[in-house]
Amino acid sequence: MDVVNYQKCENEGNEDCFLVEIEGVGIECIIDEDIIKKIVEDKDNLLRSENNTNVEFDEKHDAVLDDEEKQEWKNIFLKLDEVDTTRQGVVSIEVLTKIINQLEDKRSLFHLGPQTDKKIEREEFSKQLLALDENKDGYISLDELYEFLKRRKRICYMRSCSKETRMIEYLKVVAFAKKIKKWPPPLFILLCSFVQLAFFILYKVQISQDQFDTTDEYLLFDRDKRNEVWRYITYSLIHRDYEHVLANLVLQLLVGLPLESVHGAARISCIYVFGVLGGSLASVCFDPEYNLWGASGGVYSLIAAHLSTLILNWKEDSAIIINRARGSKTAHAIDGKLFRILQLLAVVTFALLDTSYAFYRRYSGQYSSTSYVAHLVGSLTGLMVGLIILKDRIEEPWEKHMKATSWTCFCATFGGFILWNVFA
Repeated sequence: MDVVNYQKCENEGNEDCFLVEIEGVGIECIIDEDIIKKIVEDKDNLLRSENNTNVEFDEKHDAVLDDEEKQEWKNIFLKLDEVDTTRQGVVSIEVLTKIINQLEDKRSLFHLGPQTDKKIEREEFSKQLLALDENKDGYISLDELYEFLKRRKRICYMRSCSKETRMIEYLKVVAFAKKIKKWPPPLFILLCSFVQLAFFILYKVQISQDQFDTTDEYLLFDRDKRNEVWRYITYSLIHRDYEHVLANLVLQLLVGLPLESVHGAARISCIYVFGVLGGSLASVCFDPEYNLWGASGGVYSLIAAHLSTLILNWKEDSAIIINRARGSKTAHAIDGKLFRILQLLAVVTFALLDTSYAFYRRYSGQYSSTSYVAHLVGSLTGLMVGLIILKDRIEEPWEKHMKATSWTCFCATFGGFILWNVFA
């Protein structure tokens, strides 16, 4: 119960008598003044303890940041510095203001709402950013950010600090937003597509010249030639008809380029190769009558990896920042909430349609040379490997457990496939 108000009784004969209004009760009480003051004092102390349970102050009565807080905000500052490429080691106030204005631009077709629970006004945000700039050079340094955080801790200890809290929330939105890099370009997907197209052209030329011993014969995956281990991977480089190569290349570019622009070539190449390898290993176990060619195992692993990154970064993907190819230009920011919804719908719709079509072809009696097992295992591999290695911009405790589970399932599955391929 909270004391709302109290005053002395009008009865002059009882000087120590007080009328007390208690919230939620609405009755009058008679109580000693010292007890009332103690209640009010305890209430203030409770509010302070709820705002900050462990606030330390230095000799100048400024709040102190511990080493863990400093490291956390150093990492955030470095991510903010990646957005602003004008100067290294500091963050431009002008760039931050432009990015926030773009994210909260209601005129944008992609804007679905504010980035935080309570939107901060542009003028207020600009004032708070300028307040961070102690030396008035137009940039925020790490030390200036530390000073702001100390002031905020002290303010939160003494009173409400909603404005400062919203400021920090916006800084985190920018720091952990999905960042798409235009430079360097996504070379791995482009290189794969070029090599696959080159092998397809070579195959068509050899066929037109009535060459029956084509290059493809040394690259496709043949169950009876498992001792030629390169075939477990190289089958993804070859295609035999125009529809197949066109479908795979278009899908590969559509799903692979955005992923590589965000997560980098190393992670995406790892997902792609494991998807291809998983498809060939699984085909021996479940579809031994099929020889394999085509990049479908790798393509399906990339499609499933989109689901992985949505799981890991759903909250952070509410903002998208596109870095310019020229470092001198300010990055462009857009509201990402609509894009992540469309991305999820696209992945789920594709999975449902492709699975339905696969069951129809398999059980309708129509002949199909497609190994749907390679598609399925490629997808599962992309999902598991994606959860393990893709960028997780803010790692939650439940995500750690999910990654551990994915790692265990991946090792058990691939271990079983490898043993089957060796000893079957």
